[in-house]
Amino acid sequence: ARILSQVQMAQADIEAQRGRVVGEVRLAGFPTAARGLFPGALAALRAGHPELRVRTTELEPEPGVRAVLRGDADLAIVLDWSNKRAPVPGGLERAHLFDDTADVALPAGHPLAGREAVDLVDFADEEWVSWPEGEFCHDWLMFTLRSQGIEPRIGHFAGEHHTQLA
Repeated sequence: ARILSQVQMAQADIEAQRGRVVGEVRLAGFPTAARGLFPGALAALRAGHPELRVRTTELEPEPGVRAVLRGDADLAIVLDWSNKRAPVPGGLERAHLFDDTADVALPAGHPLAGREAVDLVDFADEEWVSWPEGEFCHDWLMFTLRSQGIEPRIGHFAGEHHTQLA
């Protein structure tokens, strides 16, 4: 009788929540997505759905996908290369959010500084600052430059954008 009573109470609670956004949603995102997308999304969700608890975790793309597969996250914001698509594991779906244009940072006195757009071949002989080997963005840089016939010369490795820019 006690178990049946608890089931009835749970069903009544579910009915009381019908049509409302409540509970918890867990989001994972790579660092720049977490910094650029999460604050606005969290503010909008709090304003529109005050009973929804949102938990975020900063994870690189592959660990983010694994977190969703394990059930540790409900959604992961990941990078997907336009020139080399990331596989989508069974049971998951991909939804395109937007295209992100790559930026190249140059010293103010560099001959290419100030241009509105450049081609990768313009940097064929340049020395690069890159993320550490094995990081998603490093792999993207190497793959993208090599696909243009450019063998990148990596002179410096830094895992933080501020360090790279400095």
